[in-house]
Amino acid sequence: MSVVSRFNYSAAWLRLILLGLIVCVLLGCERVEKAENAIGEIPLQKVAPLEGGKQAKQIKPDEVTAKARDFFVKWLEDHGEKQIINDDSGVGIRGKPTRMWAFRYLGEGGTQKTVSHELEFRVVLPDGREIQEFVAGAGAPGTEIEAAIANFALSTFHTVYAVCFNPDDSHVQRQAIEINGQNFTMTTVGLFHLSTSETEINFDPVREQIQKAIRNSNLKLGKQLHWMKVVYGQNQNKPIVTSVTYDNLEADELTNSVKDLDWPKSEGFYMAKQFFMFEPIDE
Repeated sequence: MSVVSRFNYSAAWLRLILLGLIVCVLLGCERVEKAENAIGEIPLQKVAPLEGGKQAKQIKPDEVTAKARDFFVKWLEDHGEKQIINDDSGVGIRGKPTRMWAFRYLGEGGTQKTVSHELEFRVVLPDGREIQEFVAGAGAPGTEIEAAIANFALSTFHTVYAVCFNPDDSHVQRQAIEINGQNFTMTTVGLFHLSTSETEINFDPVREQIQKAIRNSNLKLGKQLHWMKVVYGQNQNKPIVTSVTYDNLEADELTNSVKDLDWPKSEGFYMAKQFFMFEPIDE
């Protein structure tokens, strides 16, 4: 198994994450079109208060929420944070209005040995907008939720942490980028991939191509914080999924551009994912 990541996880965890990614492809990796319907299908609590008087609607917490809370708190503690908030507004850091939640989105069937679940992660931003991520996890009963949480942590969470909680974090890549005439600081933890290949897959060429495609896109991004997720999957040298979303919306033109990049060939299965955040640069 080949892994590109800045983090150390056991081989067993990585196998669970890989299985979860495969499940995600089979279920339909993106839930963007279903997002609004999903919110309406689950009872809503009263709006959750945020520091500074901001408010954001939250789905009613479920059994996944407690496990995600424990994970977020432990992750923040491991990164040296002391002033951790863990209350009805979500998990965050005192003085920083961003909050994090997770909920069960889909519970799938399986066998006695393997089950799968799809979780919805929400990051409530200072202005009340929410980053929504739908992440699948699969494994032995009782481990599938943790696998989905680890998937989210590997591919998304660290970028959110660096932008929304700790701008001094040194484990991410930052650079200036111009998109359709607007200047931003682009932050990413890098390209993360999991594969069934026993040989190393070289993603170096496509990394630069992804950033070039973003720079050349016609996305109309206002002077506020934006986020983007790039997902590409391949099996037996054939693409099986390509998706680019920004601010929870489909980016069809950019998706087509990313699909046509020089993705490496592999006889097995691989899934690549990269999460970006864009902070406007004051002129």
